[in-house]
Amino acid sequence: MDTFQSVFALKEGPTPASPPPPVETPSLLPRSREIWFSDGNLILEAENTLFRVYGQLIAAKSTILADILSLPHYSVDGIPVVRLMDSDADLEALLKALLDSDFFMPPPAPTKLSTVLSILRLSHNYNIRYLLRRALLHLDVIYPTNLDKFLAVSPTPCGHLTFPEPTVAGHLQVLKAAMDVNAKWLLPVVHYSIACAPLRQIIVLGAPWTALPEQTRNLIMLAHSWRLDRCYKIHSFALKGVPESGCEAPLACARSFSHCATTLIGLIARDQPVDPLRFWDEEGIVRYEGTRCGVCRAGMREECAQAREDVWAGLPRRAECPTWPELEVLRDKAMERLG
Repeated sequence: MDTFQSVFALKEGPTPASPPPPVETPSLLPRSREIWFSDGNLILEAENTLFRVYGQLIAAKSTILADILSLPHYSVDGIPVVRLMDSDADLEALLKALLDSDFFMPPPAPTKLSTVLSILRLSHNYNIRYLLRRALLHLDVIYPTNLDKFLAVSPTPCGHLTFPEPTVAGHLQVLKAAMDVNAKWLLPVVHYSIACAPLRQIIVLGAPWTALPEQTRNLIMLAHSWRLDRCYKIHSFALKGVPESGCEAPLACARSFSHCATTLIGLIARDQPVDPLRFWDEEGIVRYEGTRCGVCRAGMREECAQAREDVWAGLPRRAECPTWPELEVLRDKAMERLG
């Protein structure tokens, strides 16, 4: 029988021990400019930053945090200090979301990808379910399990989220975070989005690339050869030459075919960013149909749509995931348990 832990792999909190008396210690770490309440009764230390907050408000949001906050490490000017192992950027985003109800609203409210991932990581670690659900909803808009929803999202910018530059760096960060919280339903479109970028651009990104497991990096590199094959599949309707008989405008159709084939082959050969699923939007299809005669363009639209459906159906397998229906069940169960 599925449990919340097995479906969503939330982390368990530490077992509380008897709190040692806090030692009075001067701190030279800088204070947060945005989260420092002068009458706060608790200081949180993360990386190189101190945050002064109201301990009871933070503890009320998470039993895991409540246990951790009950064990101060030292004190500054009589205020207990708890040292956390989180990054200061992640903790600042989480504290803003906890203390300001307007800071992290559900989609389609615009926000930064970095904010979403910070809150995703820490709300998962500290079992703050409503924020975890909200973070996953933001990502579900950009990386949906439905083709029509995917095609409705603008790749640049990525919907309502502000991505870093280059955009593929953000996709790599999402991949790592989604794997860490076991949000498998996001993985197929994340992998596809990464595969649309030139491989040479991906492997020089530093931390976003090296943070991934070696097996995942290998999968990404293999996906690029698959992308070339899928590119041809989706573009095949446009790469048909002029038929031997029946064409109503042989010269014009041959010129159109040659220009299209040269452009597409050039993009693929130079490993340029190519998104096969979005390449032939309605405007593009209408424009290309207008350059071919009635005989040549017959069935083009249907062939393109079928090829797109076939490629979409294969995305989960390429990401080593279950089928789309199975992934949607996993997502729905996880969201139900998060409230």
